[in-house]
Amino acid sequence: MSFKFSTPFGGRPLSLAQATAQVTATVAPPSITMNKWTVLEDITGAKKSSRSARSGSLGSSRVAELPS
Repeated sequence: MSFKFSTPFGGRPLSLAQATAQVTATVAPPSITMNKWTVLEDITGAKKSSRSARSGSLGSSRVAELPS
């Protein structure tokens, strides 16, 4: 008897090691989990501040500012 494992996205083959890792995976304790939207906001804010710091040193901003 043989089984063919595939991923839910695009039907790519799934190795036995990947399937085993999924079966044996445990749920992370709530103390180390993060809200994905909070992480996205943090990354976006860091990119914006990085861009504004770089554009200030170049003398002109390449990113259009929206009116408040």
